Amino acid sequence: RVLSADAVEPDGAWEACDKDANSVWQLLWLIAAMACSALFFALDLPHVCACLALQLATYLAGSLALQARWWRRAGRGEWRLPSLVLGPPAGLQLGRDEDASSRMVVDCILSAGLALLLLLCAARMRDQHERQCFINSYVLHARVSKQHTRIGMLQRKHAELLALFSNPRVPDSSPLVLRPLHLGQELKFLMRALPHEHLALEPAASIGDLAPAVLAHNPRIILFSGHSFMGSLAFELDDGRIDLPPAAAFISQLSREAAPRLQCVFLNGCHTAALGHKLVEEMPWLCVICWCSITEDAAARAFATGFYDAVGDFIFNEEQIRIELAYWLGLKRMYDQGFRLGDPATYLHPPGHPHHSAPVFRGCDGCCPPVHGNVVLLASFEKRVCVLRPSLPSQADEPRRSTPPVRSTPPRLHARLPGPP
Repeated sequence: RVLSADAVEPDGAWEACDKDANSVWQLLWLIAAMACSALFFALDLPHVCACLALQLATYLAGSLALQARWWRRAGRGEWRLPSLVLGPPAGLQLGRDEDASSRMVVDCILSAGLALLLLLCAARMRDQHERQCFINSYVLHARVSKQHTRIGMLQRKHAELLALFSNPRVPDSSPLVLRPLHLGQELKFLMRALPHEHLALEPAASIGDLAPAVLAHNPRIILFSGHSFMGSLAFELDDGRIDLPPAAAFISQLSREAAPRLQCVFLNGCHTAALGHKLVEEMPWLCVICWCSITEDAAARAFATGFYDAVGDFIFNEEQIRIELAYWLGLKRMYDQGFRLGDPATYLHPPGHPHHSAPVFRGCDGCCPPVHGNVVLLASFEKRVCVLRPSLPSQADEPRRSTPPVRSTPPRLHARLPGPP
């Protein structure tokens, strides 16, 4: 529009300094238009480049055309661009020399080109800043959404894992001997593996704590870590003494009405397979991880830490918890720490053996068995209770071989057990 207005202006009587002033004003208007297009309009960088290039081309064509028209109307002869380039500096007055002219229009064209480069650099920096702001906003929005999801889960009081820890004591007069378990270490590993908002803890748990905890947290996995005797889990009374409720009292509190999200029960204690078998028989939608032998405390803790890490990874990555895969990863952790599957009771000395009073821990399998427990995964398949477990090494194999059989031998799904394992 500025060039169109100058085109209808009678410029035949202008002197060279008048035309120089007109060229400067055209340059200023061009820079203002280019700055607005580059910085104030919501255009992408390619669109800005195209717009600025079009404006500069329009300015070049219009300013040179107006310069040529003024040259002819002023009676200066045939207009030639080299005369402008080789002419005297801008603003120098040369009287009435018809062949002389200021070089101001060339300087304006060069200034317009420099302004174009500067505005392109500014537009590129603005585009990078906008992209970075978009990325930051997206990441912040994702974090806020994730936090809102976690807050919602906390408000709904849903937990992925409910952990029951029990380490009771027996009176000194009792014939039953309980060795204290190192449950504090297992609890530490559990709290490190799972996000706190997905974990519910019941230390020194009693059978009366189970029902309120299940109703309050609606867990997906229930863990019991402690002792068991004669098919019953060893809970604690209020004074810390042992409590052995019947298996039915434990199973009845895990009904689908009370825990609709429950998928797995992990019984981390010796000889818990009988209870696990009853659980799967009465609740076929559940799977149970349990021990079908005595087990060393450290071996049970090693398996549990591998299982916890796998469950924590599933939760952290917002994936569905795959119990079977977590079971295999627990076995891998157990083997990596030097423990082996098998029933230690088959190696223990019979009653009255002299090593009971003077154990020999080096070179005696009866005092230090080469295997540390059998952990299995029970599930219902075609209305039968089946057990998933790794194949054990044969008698001829070295029980402490470096390559664990669980990594090289495929699992076997056995038929229904004739009775409680």
